[in-house]
Amino acid sequence: DVATGQVTRLTADGHAGKEYHKHSYNDHAVVPRAGLIARICLSKFLVALVHGASAQIKALAEEQKIKASDFDGTGVTDSETLKLALTAATRLTHEMLEGLSANDLRAACSNAIIAHPMGILHGVDHLFTGKVERVDTELLQTLLNQGIVPVVPPLGFDGDGKTYRVNADSVAVAIAD
Repeated sequence: DVATGQVTRLTADGHAGKEYHKHSYNDHAVVPRAGLIARICLSKFLVALVHGASAQIKALAEEQKIKASDFDGTGVTDSETLKLALTAATRLTHEMLEGLSANDLRAACSNAIIAHPMGILHGVDHLFTGKVERVDTELLQTLLNQGIVPVVPPLGFDGDGKTYRVNADSVAVAIAD
């Protein structure tokens, strides 16, 4: 809830407070959830959808026989894992947009997450792992005011246009703040 800053996580079956981890690109789990999301969006609440991609990154890594360096956007993200994250997040965002469209809702993905590199922590360079610097709340509010549901992937962008893998929970909290 943007007005109160309250963040609720929903599972695939609509239960609040639990995480949803299992997803396969072939099961289209996002589309059935879109009905629930549509009902929430049509309520009095302003909704921004933030999604993770760790399960999808893991599935892609196994499929492509690549050893991913990090799944949840908190550890080291090497260049191969960033490519997996971009593919996974883009596919999942697209599926969410399809599901929302099927429920007559307008939605858009944006570059509202401004991030900077996490840098070197305890002597370890985190490469393409980013930390949320700020949220372009004006952009998100503009979308919401126009009846457009923002779909926010676990990716952030710096002032030079570089992409970083960020933790979805951190993104959700930053948007709620």
